[in-house]
Amino acid sequence: EFLPALKIDKQINVSREQPTQQQCNVIKTNDPHRFLMDKVKIDGKSLVLLNHKEQAEQLATELHTNGLPAQVFHRDNQQDTENQLMLIDESVIAKVLIFTQIGVEGLNLNNGNIKQVIAFDHHGSVTLEQVNNRARKENTKLYVLRNAKSKDDGFLSQMDVTAAINDVKKFVDFANSVLSHTESLEIEATTKQLVTTIKSLPSNLKYSVRYNERTKKFEVSHLGLAAKLYEMDCTNEGYNTELFDEHMAEYHFTVTRATALYDCDTVSKAIKERAKRATEAQVIEDQTQYLQLMVSIADSLELQELAQSVASGTHPELGDLKDPLTKSAILSNYYRFDDVIELITKHINDNTTFRRALDYAKQVRDNCLFRQHFESALDLNQWYTIHELRQIVVNANSHLSAMYKMNLEKMMKSDNGQTRGFKRLFKVEDDRSTKAVFINGKLTRPKIYRFASFNPIGMDILPKINKVPPSVLTFKGKPLSAAAAGLSTMP
Repeated sequence: EFLPALKIDKQINVSREQPTQQQCNVIKTNDPHRFLMDKVKIDGKSLVLLNHKEQAEQLATELHTNGLPAQVFHRDNQQDTENQLMLIDESVIAKVLIFTQIGVEGLNLNNGNIKQVIAFDHHGSVTLEQVNNRARKENTKLYVLRNAKSKDDGFLSQMDVTAAINDVKKFVDFANSVLSHTESLEIEATTKQLVTTIKSLPSNLKYSVRYNERTKKFEVSHLGLAAKLYEMDCTNEGYNTELFDEHMAEYHFTVTRATALYDCDTVSKAIKERAKRATEAQVIEDQTQYLQLMVSIADSLELQELAQSVASGTHPELGDLKDPLTKSAILSNYYRFDDVIELITKHINDNTTFRRALDYAKQVRDNCLFRQHFESALDLNQWYTIHELRQIVVNANSHLSAMYKMNLEKMMKSDNGQTRGFKRLFKVEDDRSTKAVFINGKLTRPKIYRFASFNPIGMDILPKINKVPPSVLTFKGKPLSAAAAGLSTMP
């Protein structure tokens, strides 16, 4: 639908050699990390495919702890020079190259020393074929690791394509009718509202509607519908072995299945526990150094002066404390001195909590309009469905854009963006509804959300800096000096 109508009076004959038959080994295991450890000890390098960046970082830490150099590739660092070098240089030290689903997109891999590809959890047959063949200069082995408790055969999502297209046409006709009866000055706002409404449609419909900027009309997107069908197909592969085998066969893979069960009370747990202890020990050391320094600081003004001098390099011996000192100095403009110390100590390596505390303080001080609107529209301790929250966001966006020319673009983009926005603003809890409903043809218990507090930090904002003598500073109910001493003696 994006290409012009071209007429080409040429015939091109393409000949190719008979494709090589490859093997895909599906392994059911109760300990995928242990299986990986055993496999990567072979000569050559291994390419590992995961779904999430956090999983990849955790796996890399375990591999490093076990003496196996690893490098993670994800969306944020895919284009780094060092990472690009690893894709082509066979002599680099990294033994394992770990990719996330997004990080592997557009992968240009010319490292011929890769001997095997290991995929965690479910990935579509298209992704597996592309990754394995990009890594293949020799006959690379492909392993797909599945949970030992997973079932081989489950439900299949289906779609009546003809009915879906008819439903889409009804919405398109409705949307274009609304636009045709809208005054020219209101066209842009009405179009935005209709585009937002598309996100509330069932998934098989919202993918199939698009707004044509050139014609200024809504259209049926057959390409979007095809993308939805492809997504359903990939999901179905994860629940149906016959479909997965059939698709892999089309890419010239023979699928074999095996089981690898381990005693999880031994090696694997020891590796994970060692990595966890190393992280915890570092956190305790950082907390101890920070608390011992804060005992010597009289008030917020002295804290800010010290943070400024450390940032300028005047105290190189405090360089490791530059980040927590800077955060403390910033927050001390809004919170009690001892509250700042407790907050930073508890979340010493957590930048998300610092940003949330700072954003909340600024919103309260500045009488933030969208915070005020949401607080008036939401009831504490009441459960909301995602659809109810979406309507609240739509109403808020309409009100704020009309009154103050503000918009909630990020929260309007998707349901995930909406829930992330609320969790940054407030203290939100989620659960599964006890009542099952039909969503997109499947019986499911939808997620529901409860607003426990409009204060995401649980600490009050002060109108001015509060100076507290160090003798009365406390942390978790103990004098600050005692808290610091207690941390330094922990194992």
